[in-house]
Amino acid sequence: MERASDDGARERRLEEALKESEERFRRLVEAAKDYAIFMVDAHGGVTTWNEGAQRDFGYEEEEILGENGSSLFTPEDRSSGAPERELKKAQTEGRAEAERWHVRKDGSRFWASDFVRPIRNERGNLLGLSKVARATSRSASGPSRCGCRGAGGRARASRPRPARLSAAGLPLCLGGGRGIPAHSQRG
Repeated sequence: MERASDDGARERRLEEALKESEERFRRLVEAAKDYAIFMVDAHGGVTTWNEGAQRDFGYEEEEILGENGSSLFTPEDRSSGAPERELKKAQTEGRAEAERWHVRKDGSRFWASDFVRPIRNERGNLLGLSKVARATSRSASGPSRCGCRGAGGRARASRPRPARLSAAGLPLCLGGGRGIPAHSQRG
């Protein structure tokens, strides 16, 4: 009889420790306000959403949960299959990274770097995928002055002009009104 009560007390302590651990983790994710952190299921449905994701993408948690995360990609990326490739690469290679345009609820775009990693249980079964994104621009502004890149990042026939610089002296845009950050260009 004494053994059963010891087992019950131990079980309660383990449950309490698990709840405390989950609460600490929730607070950690919520404190990362400079990062959009969320999870999707194996099919891309959004299952978690932090405050940083709300700020960057414009969706309240209750609006986006259950929706397909592909809605955060541009129409061009969706039509080319980028959301599916990202999930597949993360599942097969353990990580997918990108720098690309993302779309807010209001349709505006912002440039962000992100990575996606699979979340697996102790048996290795896929539970979902985590995505962490950091906006490197607040929005796609109107036509830029540099004019060296056009729609879709294609080089223009005209001679490229220098990229605009941020206050920190980092290149912001290679132009065409697309706000394509210079550091993302492959040359």
